[in-house]
Amino acid sequence: MDKKGWMDVPAEGMSMYPLIKEGDVCRFISLKEVTVRKGDIILFQDSSGKLVAHRFLCIQFSENVGMYLFKGDTNVGFDVPISDEQMIGKLVKIRKGDVVLSLSHPIAKGWSKLILLFPVLSSFLQLILNKR
Repeated sequence: MDKKGWMDVPAEGMSMYPLIKEGDVCRFISLKEVTVRKGDIILFQDSSGKLVAHRFLCIQFSENVGMYLFKGDTNVGFDVPISDEQMIGKLVKIRKGDVVLSLSHPIAKGWSKLILLFPVLSSFLQLILNKR
């Protein structure tokens, strides 16, 4: 990421379904020149060292230290809060086979608004995935 300012990461799992599915290739840009906003999908390293890309929800403050809260769109609960040092990049594009979806596209923006406005959708998506 330091050389190009971006990196491509293949998606694993279904925590961001239906926007991101297993095998999609996600392009992340460096956070050096980007402001993180509610609804952004951020690539971060969790406490076990695993790379995770989930939606940013808010910052929680404890003893004047800000910790970032994230959640996968199909996850009912939040991820363990992380520090800003654990954040790596912001999602800007998803390659789904021959199709590239920009996160500025109305479909991606609309989905972000829906999942933020109606958190109960996560439970519904979880039911759909469990029936597969």
